[in-house]
Amino acid sequence: MYEIIFYIAAFFIMIDARVSLVLSRSQMYAIATPSMFSVIINFIGSIASLSIVIWGFLNLEWWIPIVTLLGMSFPAAFLVNPRLGVFIAIGSFINLIIISLALAIWLQIKF
Repeated sequence: MYEIIFYIAAFFIMIDARVSLVLSRSQMYAIATPSMFSVIINFIGSIASLSIVIWGFLNLEWWIPIVTLLGMSFPAAFLVNPRLGVFIAIGSFINLIIISLALAIWLQIKF
């Protein structure tokens, strides 16, 4: 059960990483000043992302988190396109999903 949550979380982690990469390379990030709420959510989301990866290495075989993150990076590269602002517009929402999945994994919440 928690492996499936880990795979879903890895997908959202790679989407968030791709959004951050696209924003850092574009001019949109320099023009749009992020709110304090989104800065805090992005910071907590980064910590939650790291905690999910650590959980994967602690509770799964060592190669599963590596293969999962590399495997999820390919769909993320195709889904997050600079011309499509869908994921870029909901970046903070993606971080909220990552935070909730991290809490679900670490607290062993049953769905």
